Amino acid sequence: MTVESVLVWLSLIPGIILLAELAISLIKKIEPQANVSSQVTKYECSLAIIMPAHNEEAVVEKSVQSVHSQLSIGDLLVVVADNCTDDTAKAVRSLNLEGVIILERFDSIHKGKGFALSYGYNYLIQKEEAYDLIGIIDADCLFAEQGSIDLIKQECKYEDLFQVRYLMKSNENNSLMSAFAWYLKTSVRSVGMNKLFGACHIQGSGFFFSSRVMNLVDFASGSIVEDLELGLNMAEEKVFCKYLSNVTLLSVMPSDFYTLQIQKSRWEVGHLNVLLNESFPRALRAIKNLNPRYFFLICDLSIPPLVTYLIFLTIFMFTLLIMGSVISSIYLVYFLAILPLIYLHWRRFCKSFNVNFEFIQLVTYSKIKLKVVINYFNKKARVWNKTKR
Repeated sequence: MTVESVLVWLSLIPGIILLAELAISLIKKIEPQANVSSQVTKYECSLAIIMPAHNEEAVVEKSVQSVHSQLSIGDLLVVVADNCTDDTAKAVRSLNLEGVIILERFDSIHKGKGFALSYGYNYLIQKEEAYDLIGIIDADCLFAEQGSIDLIKQECKYEDLFQVRYLMKSNENNSLMSAFAWYLKTSVRSVGMNKLFGACHIQGSGFFFSSRVMNLVDFASGSIVEDLELGLNMAEEKVFCKYLSNVTLLSVMPSDFYTLQIQKSRWEVGHLNVLLNESFPRALRAIKNLNPRYFFLICDLSIPPLVTYLIFLTIFMFTLLIMGSVISSIYLVYFLAILPLIYLHWRRFCKSFNVNFEFIQLVTYSKIKLKVVINYFNKKARVWNKTKR
């Protein structure tokens, strides 16, 4: 086997993992909401939830009520109004709910969700009362079903770190492709990862960790993808995030096209930053420390956002074909294998969420993705920015 052949097969490892994730997740039916039984046996577990909120006056009341309605006596919801210029804190206080604490933080230097989470987390660990389980839920999220927190508490018996299903619904037609991409990443691929490796990535909202691993948690970061990095850091310590598919947290994509573009840019630039700057040294450490699950999480991380991945895969494949390279046949077979899987998931997505699709949306979405990548390599949009709802 030549060096060239070895490099080709190595480059296909992330793609083969993606192929396996898409195939395995087809076995399990994924609905937009969790089917949570009202007869769930309650498990005694003290819970504290941190809800970071930056200028969320318009949505924070519904989110607080959604969480609070499922809390037990002794549980706590800590809302961190972070560098707000609106009435987020006032909106939460007006609810006057027992077990809900509102903290206000103002810091013009240390900006970003990671610092807000750190502020709320430090408040919790300084309290005399210790909590068995701590969760993170964004201020624009709602539980899909009653009984969700009871299922979450049950999971605390078995797992130290887990992520619930986190879905975003399309608000307008211009966010439909973004909602599908998010569905593939956070639901479809997480199911596949969990089946393959017994682990998944943290997704920013709807993740929980037990008191047994609190010493490994460090939120204070200005990173655009502080959640992704936290999950990787914990996996390096052999604490792996499990996927809890029977609890669903819902949010809505921004309805404004420009806002949606900014949000996608923020997520994907952060992903590319970790991919290009951290994946290789992390993979080497995983091999050195004999940590195979961590290594495969890094391989999964090496898969760019799906549409971007398919665009570059197509360009690369046709370049090889034009050059007359024999290697192009390998990529062609792979390309023909992955497209039907994506189509089947697309059909399932449309059926589950009762949506229709027009081809022009794919063209528009692809243009956005290319612009994100171009801006990244021009060193733009690498800092945290708040998006409108």
